[in-house]
Amino acid sequence: MNCFGGGIPTASNTTDMTIAWRDGGNTVQTASNIALSSLTLSTAPPTTAAILSNAKRFNTVGMKALYSLAVTSPVNLISSAKFYFDFHMMLSPYLDQNGVVECYIRTTATINDATAKYTYCAFTTWWQLMVWNNQATITAGTAFYVDIYNIDLPKSGDITASQYIMVTIDTDGDYSNGVAATAEMTDSAPSGTTPTDIYIVSS
Repeated sequence: MNCFGGGIPTASNTTDMTIAWRDGGNTVQTASNIALSSLTLSTAPPTTAAILSNAKRFNTVGMKALYSLAVTSPVNLISSAKFYFDFHMMLSPYLDQNGVVECYIRTTATINDATAKYTYCAFTTWWQLMVWNNQATITAGTAFYVDIYNIDLPKSGDITASQYIMVTIDTDGDYSNGVAATAEMTDSAPSGTTPTDIYIVSS
């Protein structure tokens, strides 16, 4: 039996699992002291990556913003690596109303440079964007830059200092067996210089 989505205990956990089920005769059966399998569960937490806001253009209410994020991985990455960006709940479902974003990966901090390469990205949920690595190799400790276009921005007050963007790095293409590194950054509110409100008086 494979179960996904449960909490993962720390290495200091001393309590084994207990399960109960009904057999073919509708009798409740139980089993206890089910040990965690060392073949499927790593007790080591993922290492810490670094994520910073490199730039945020069109940071105004109602605009489709560009998020440029600087990411530094603590492990070497090859083309099979994938990056999962979890945006906060204050942003619109699918970030862009039509679920359309564009993603690029660069190796230099300058946004408009020749090394920016389009890369495939897709939503796994309305808040999580999966970005494929389009670089042959990225050496551990080297910053790379992920540009994500077309993120609808809400009202200024909907993003506060407690809203975070989280990135997880998966190195083997199998998200179910854990990730190699994780990090989060605080999102900034849209600019206070916002368009004035309009009023609909009839429809």
